[in-house]
Amino acid sequence: MEIFNRKGRFGKCCLGIAAILFFGSMLFLTVEARTIHNRMIPNIKMRRLEEKAMGLVLPKELYDSGDVYLVIEAEKNGETRNFVEKADVAVGEQVEDGYLVLDGIGEWDFVVTETDKELKDGMEVFLPE
Repeated sequence: MEIFNRKGRFGKCCLGIAAILFFGSMLFLTVEARTIHNRMIPNIKMRRLEEKAMGLVLPKELYDSGDVYLVIEAEKNGETRNFVEKADVAVGEQVEDGYLVLDGIGEWDFVVTETDKELKDGMEVFLPE
């Protein structure tokens, strides 16, 4: 490249500007890496199921929407992160606002209620505050 072979102020100036731009962009990406990552993965909302006298009740809209996902914590790259796991839910009779859960979801499990992207089993997710 001819620009690197030039002598004088112009060549040194161009190299200096290129170095500043490169290291500036690397610094930006280092500082903003977690934010960029969290925007790329599904952002979800979660909650525990409501427990009534008969047992846990899975809301009708969650069951009718298709797959039900549970939020689990696991370690990845030395950090504790949140992932989703497809629940194999067995439901019983229909009550006023949902279905009784027979098996597949415990009282302490968190269920995904909203997501901004399609979920798949084992996918990492972000819980915005």
